[in-house]
Amino acid sequence: MNINVRNSFIKSTVVFAIIAVALVAGIALETPVAGATQQGFPLYSWGSANTGRLGRVVDAANPSTRPARVVNEQNVESENWVMSSSSAGGSWAINNNGQLFAWGGAWTAASMGQNGVQPPAAFLDGNNIIRPMRVGTESNWVQVIAEASFVVLLNSNGEIYRLGGGGVFYPSVAVPTRIAGGSSNFTYMSGAPGLVFAANEDGEIWVAGTNNDGIHADGTRTGYSRTLIKVENTNDNWVRVDGSAAAVLATNENGEIYAWGNNGSGITGQGTTSGHTLTPTRIGTASDWVAIRVGAAAVVALNEDGEIYSWGNNFNGQTGQGIDTGHTLAPTRVGTASDWVSVGGSSQTKFALNQAGELWGWGGNGNGQLGIGTINAWGVHVPTFVVQTYGRTNISRGAGGTHTMMLIRTTPAEGNLALTKDLQKPMGTTTPNLTFSFTFTPHSFNDNTANLTPLPTIPTRTVTIDSSNTSYPNAPSAGITTTSNSVDVLEGIEFNQAGVYAWTIAEVQSASGIGANSNVVFSQATYRLRVYVAQEAGAGGDFYIYTSTIHRLTNTDGSTVTPPYKTPTLAFTNIYTRTRPADALAISKTVTGQFADATTPFSFEVTLTRTAFCTPTTNFTGRIMQGNSQVGASIPFTSGTTQTVTLLHNQRLVFDSLMVGTEFSVTELASPEFIASVELHVDGTSINVAPNTTPNTALPIGEHRVGTQSNTAAFTNNHNFIPPTGLSIADTSSTIPLFLAVIATLAFITLKARRRVEELPTRI
Repeated sequence: MNINVRNSFIKSTVVFAIIAVALVAGIALETPVAGATQQGFPLYSWGSANTGRLGRVVDAANPSTRPARVVNEQNVESENWVMSSSSAGGSWAINNNGQLFAWGGAWTAASMGQNGVQPPAAFLDGNNIIRPMRVGTESNWVQVIAEASFVVLLNSNGEIYRLGGGGVFYPSVAVPTRIAGGSSNFTYMSGAPGLVFAANEDGEIWVAGTNNDGIHADGTRTGYSRTLIKVENTNDNWVRVDGSAAAVLATNENGEIYAWGNNGSGITGQGTTSGHTLTPTRIGTASDWVAIRVGAAAVVALNEDGEIYSWGNNFNGQTGQGIDTGHTLAPTRVGTASDWVSVGGSSQTKFALNQAGELWGWGGNGNGQLGIGTINAWGVHVPTFVVQTYGRTNISRGAGGTHTMMLIRTTPAEGNLALTKDLQKPMGTTTPNLTFSFTFTPHSFNDNTANLTPLPTIPTRTVTIDSSNTSYPNAPSAGITTTSNSVDVLEGIEFNQAGVYAWTIAEVQSASGIGANSNVVFSQATYRLRVYVAQEAGAGGDFYIYTSTIHRLTNTDGSTVTPPYKTPTLAFTNIYTRTRPADALAISKTVTGQFADATTPFSFEVTLTRTAFCTPTTNFTGRIMQGNSQVGASIPFTSGTTQTVTLLHNQRLVFDSLMVGTEFSVTELASPEFIASVELHVDGTSINVAPNTTPNTALPIGEHRVGTQSNTAAFTNNHNFIPPTGLSIADTSSTIPLFLAVIATLAFITLKARRRVEELPTRI
């Protein structure tokens, strides 16, 4: 008998996102991919039920000490949530359509976003909204964080908004209102009451709010800003920023942690609980941090080895060190386990998930917010098991100081095993339309490679990468952009007996749609997928997947992994490059103006820098052309090194072939008596460069990336000759007649004077 499976998501390899946004410290698990389509998940809540913040029917006077499902606006347990956040002021969540919902506060509160419109009675208990109620009409939200009654939002355009108010952000607003300053390329944000912290795709950190504790990192503790202002840093290589009401912590591309702000609870990691750190200062010497979460008084962090560290105030045991007094002033390991894959936390509680999908928590539990089934007035001081999970989401939030929300699966999911295709390409390269294929070769049943009959056939799966998939910069300093998409490999697969099923997964080394002048470096990684199927008790019990594992057999470059290691994700990474094969970049010179000499040389400083995917030995060759003829020998250019080139009138410097994404910058050096201007086109788009207004002034065009369309910089120099008379001679229609008139007048006066002299009588 063939029975449909009730599949679980990958139990022992899951990497779910802990959602633990503090009552006074907002924190996110992953950088959201703006505009990306997210898989929906169930939303669970537990802890204090006051004001309806749990989003389900429960006795408000009695905390809920175990996870249970939040219902949606139709009072149904929805599975389409992708992010959540909670605070003392209520609860907020975003669904996979990018819509924002709020509940757990009075409908008249600005932070609930109802803008004076009373919800239907079915959504209310008194004045409190008790079920998710939609906020506004926008459908492009990707991140939400709530602190008390101050809500901060990030949309798919990379813009930051607020709802409600707090601190210097007043008055409160009942509709999402954009916070000015910064740019429109933010990829990650965090917050605290009346404070905002954000990182953008350029590796910059921006902050807003009061500077009483030095969060502006400008060396002072004065002033405030209601707009986002940049934290000055010479490297600008930040990737994460989290903060509390008094301090900010950030990680950079090197895996280092920096902190600034109030040292009072020890969370700045400077070995003290007094004074302030007023500029970004490194914590310790480790450079392998992969995740960090900041609470109001304690920090939890995860390193590359799967170890958890914490520091800060031990009150309620939130550092996990087995004590509830004093302070831990430097990163200190929590327990001895090294299989952690995710961490999170709030002002009072901390959570972590291991490779087996087990959720553990510690810290404050006075309202059952740890979800372990008990209430502990003085907290839980060491990691304690909460629940087994079978699924995760990469983008989610949760955990106010007294209640918790998380996006997880607590029962086996059906047919969910995502195969992800990541396509890396140089910034500036248009996303291609490519279809990739993956094969599933039967390997064994119950580790017997000779008996493959029980294995169902998994057909070749395809993943398409095109412009509908959102691209995001994963290494801005290296000029790399990644575009991702995924497919469920177990969809429609049926099993009819218990056992361990195994396949070998590989990528087909070709793809449709690559096109001319383009190249794809395919992943040669291979994986072993094992699916563990069991049967429910009793005659005719259903077969179901209770766990799955993925082991990597070969790396992306095809090298053998010895021994194969377990990996939490099934992902293939390819590299896409494209070459502009003809006239990739042209820099031309034109000279105009009276008395201009076509033999006058003009000097240019030209710099080309290879993309991240070029070999370290990549150099470039340019040619000076006059018409269709080359002038002199070809000119070699070293990547990243400035070369000075001289051009005459009607000459141009041409690079015949460059990889799309190659950076270029050009500066025309100052030239006496000439005023310079330039017409710049990058990837076929006109870029405005203000012309010079005076002679003998250099004209830079800035840094740009070669695109697939026209890339040209056409410099024009106008001769601005000033003769001894002081009259400027330039190429204008009015100047020439005036100059000629002056010359004629002078000649006429001179002639008349001479004639008068010649006509005088001669004296004897």
